[in-house]
Amino acid sequence: MKYRALPIGISDFAEMIQKELYYVDKTPMIQELLDSKAKVTLFTRPHRFGKTLNMSMLKYYFEDDKDWHGNRRDWSYLFDGLKIMEAGESYLAHRGQYPVIYYHKMTAGLLTSIKGYTTRSNREGGKGRSDLLVKPIRRSREAFVIEFKTTKDFDELDQKADEAIQQIIDRQYEVELRNDGYKYISYYGIAFCGKECVVHCKPYIEKCSL
Repeated sequence: MKYRALPIGISDFAEMIQKELYYVDKTPMIQELLDSKAKVTLFTRPHRFGKTLNMSMLKYYFEDDKDWHGNRRDWSYLFDGLKIMEAGESYLAHRGQYPVIYYHKMTAGLLTSIKGYTTRSNREGGKGRSDLLVKPIRRSREAFVIEFKTTKDFDELDQKADEAIQQIIDRQYEVELRNDGYKYISYYGIAFCGKECVVHCKPYIEKCSL
């Protein structure tokens, strides 16, 4: 048996396969997902239990991916030798056929790389859970609350971005930041339609009570 290194710190399916790292085959969930015919599926796992890797795997299987020149990227080779390849043609026909929006974790990952800031995802605060909180290590700097929306209509992008900001305000997602002593908090509403997006910002307002 060929030795495979453990994928420590790696949650991208393509990178794991390309580098021939140790991978527990989770591709049967693709067949289960298609068999369910559900419009919405909720994947729940404990923290650090493979959610990001599984979402990445689904993305590479289903996405109709193209480069900047409009040329199609074929990721089918990533699944060679995995269980889904034995499922039959009716399942394989779904490979690379759909637009996939994979924005939440991607944005969190990008923000995590910014020095001097920490990013918290799906935090409970106020009257619900915000998508992202971005907290500077120094409390004298500006903090951010970010909420995402999606739409199938390009003409609704601005409206959805505004709705995201209003949701932050209505549900008081900034409570955790204010309780932690941050005075300067900005709200960002980000709306997606396919691979297009619009970003609206409500600049910070200092609350004198702090």
